Amino acid sequence: MAWIDDHIAALRALIERLDTADRRMVEEDIRRRRIDADIAALFINELPRVLRTGITAQEFCRRLGHGQSYQRMRLRVQLEGHWDRYVRLRREAGDSGRYGLDYAIELLAGEPAEPIDVPTDSRGQEPQPVRKRYWGSPQSVIDLATRLIGRFNDMCPYPLPPGFDALAMDRWPAPASYVNAPFSRSDELHGRSLTDWARKAVEQHKRFGTAIAMWAPVSTWVNVLLKAGAEVFPLGRLGYVDVDTGEPHPSPGESALFVLRNATS
Repeated sequence: MAWIDDHIAALRALIERLDTADRRMVEEDIRRRRIDADIAALFINELPRVLRTGITAQEFCRRLGHGQSYQRMRLRVQLEGHWDRYVRLRREAGDSGRYGLDYAIELLAGEPAEPIDVPTDSRGQEPQPVRKRYWGSPQSVIDLATRLIGRFNDMCPYPLPPGFDALAMDRWPAPASYVNAPFSRSDELHGRSLTDWARKAVEQHKRFGTAIAMWAPVSTWVNVLLKAGAEVFPLGRLGYVDVDTGEPHPSPGESALFVLRNATS
């Protein structure tokens, strides 16, 4: 019955069109959330100046218009601080029929909210601006990096010398470099992510043979496996498979295979 094959082909074509439309909706949602993240970055960068006018952060957020609040801005700041993870989780979730900032925060459940450095006073006093805090490396990490790669150049020094931008350099100073990059885009010189720093470190290692030590946050479960001696095999954007249809996920995130071998393997 040739008509069966034609019928299946016609339905498959429609399903493919639907999948393509779903992927576009996901990417559109990501594009809109990027605007939320950009709002957060701009808010944080200019907040000290705002506070110096005598306007509180809460009042400033209310002035942004109907539906805007300090709490909603905090959600945007949380999203901005975990942007790369959100994009991965959003693509993994696919078109679930849910969109928006609240859904983005739900996907990031378990991630700590990014702090906004404005102290609140239990007595109801207006919050006062405080200095921006920078987080350096503890001596134990410095000592470990020195043992592993020898004496190194710090590519994220504090205070940052005028005009210094490690990501804009063609070649980092030899023979070794240490990286403790800003965890949040809002803290980075030009809003770049840890992924940008990792790619730059890999480029320097491959092009010039520079030894690199990069300290960065990881999820607890990753360290659990690594401490147990797990081998890691990066798989890139390999999609999980739908258990009913056998079809791969249309918008997979990055993944890796972690292997704990037994004594005989």
